[in-house]
Amino acid sequence: MTMNTASPQDTFDHMIGSGAFSCGWDWWLKVSVTGTEPNGYDATDAWQAEITADDGNGGQVTKTIGHQAVMTAARAVLAEPPRFASAGLVRECSHLLFNNDETDFDAPLADELLQFMLLGEIVYG
Repeated sequence: MTMNTASPQDTFDHMIGSGAFSCGWDWWLKVSVTGTEPNGYDATDAWQAEITADDGNGGQVTKTIGHQAVMTAARAVLAEPPRFASAGLVRECSHLLFNNDETDFDAPLADELLQFMLLGEIVYG
């Protein structure tokens, strides 16, 4: 079986291009993306997003994510799905790692993975 792992462009498309930050969810406070081509849609291998979010406890958290952080989080979800993880999140993390041609993160699924990366858990449903 050949592994078809996501590229940096793929992780950019699924996390940043999914619409998770533009759906009106008010826990996302600020997102600043670097490492893209001038058109804003093509990512370099070193794309990064600095994200500030409500931490669910009345405070804020800021973290920088990129391709490696997304892949590490996907592995962690498969190893031990976090509480409140949807079956869709687990499926898409598996696709991201092993069968990228099938990966299809929509905004809610990307939101779940982003919450896990920033907060260490899924807080917002």
